[in-house]
Amino acid sequence: MYQVKTTISTCDICFRTGGNKLPFLCPTDARNQLYESRVQNAQILLEKDALDQKITSLLLPKPEGDNTTAEASTDRQKVDAINFERDQALDRTQQIIAHADELRAKVEQAKEDIAKRKASLTRRSSELASASNGSESRRGRQIEEVEKSIRMTKYKWKKDHAALAISRTFLCGEAAKLYGLRRTRRNGGLENYIIGHVGIIDLRAMNSKSTPRRTKWLY
Repeated sequence: MYQVKTTISTCDICFRTGGNKLPFLCPTDARNQLYESRVQNAQILLEKDALDQKITSLLLPKPEGDNTTAEASTDRQKVDAINFERDQALDRTQQIIAHADELRAKVEQAKEDIAKRKASLTRRSSELASASNGSESRRGRQIEEVEKSIRMTKYKWKKDHAALAISRTFLCGEAAKLYGLRRTRRNGGLENYIIGHVGIIDLRAMNSKSTPRRTKWLY
């Protein structure tokens, strides 16, 4: 199985390293979220290429006298099984790509909405400042409108953030199913998680390790 090494960049705005569990704050965070989906897509394409090569090698004619009826039947079954696995992988790939495109569109829409709301808030703040010499009733009404607009902006942002979180959760679940995430038990009853035939580091076990040993584990 192919393994693609991912590199999550550090944000130049909020100075954080991106991650699925961190709050969504800026465009760099959005780029980091989309980067993992692109890497997953590239890895699936590599696996598809490997399956295509395997199918081609099975379909190549063999020397005379090397094939029997039983062997031909077995090879055909293998080809059918590989074709079925490839179709499943392609279907999963299309689903992940579709959800990644949907997430990307939502991110772009959220960025546009935020820009519009910022401009609206700036305009309202300017209007409020210019009306500071007016009557108290007018000033109070404008302040109330600005506060209402701010509340609506916060509500819409939380709603968009919740939708993005649901999309990311679904993509993570689909990716885990695609790469065969499973749980086993080691000696002593400790749980061990494996994805793509690679063990996942148990962060709880790193609490008692020194800094050099933690670095060695990660690299």
